[in-house]
Amino acid sequence: EQCLLIEYQTQCDPGVFMLMSTTTVWTGVLFVKEGVYRDAIVRFQLLFEDYPTKPPKIIVKTRLDHPLVHPLSGRVNLEFGFPVWHEQLFVRDVMLYLTTILVLDEATRHAIEVETQTTLDSAFDQNAHYLAQESNKFIFEDCDSEIVFSPWDLDVHPQVLARLL
Repeated sequence: EQCLLIEYQTQCDPGVFMLMSTTTVWTGVLFVKEGVYRDAIVRFQLLFEDYPTKPPKIIVKTRLDHPLVHPLSGRVNLEFGFPVWHEQLFVRDVMLYLTTILVLDEATRHAIEVETQTTLDSAFDQNAHYLAQESNKFIFEDCDSEIVFSPWDLDVHPQVLARLL
């Protein structure tokens, strides 16, 4: 539990925002900046059951048709990226993995195609782009998450932005 608290305090990847719901459940949002899922807003949970001896589970809450994300449960296949888990791996490594499989550069695409024996063709790319755009439509909806967003409010947000700058 102590190592999770330390990792939570040091996680700071750009485009990833997480809240600790409990020490064993973290809620997050990933803003995908490039690749076939570019502009997707991906909600997820990290579940820590036997961490650090076993990896956390990543459950994606946003609809993604991805060969490494189970279509019903949303569970991300971590075994592909971490065939052997060891205690020198951290939450930051898991988040980098999630970002990498969503950016889907050519090397990652090829490795996934070989591992899953599927072809990620132009139809896959089009569907991924469509789902990325769809994820934006629901950003302000009430969802089962501690991380909520609200539309830009001209009466509130300029003052907050000025204080931040």
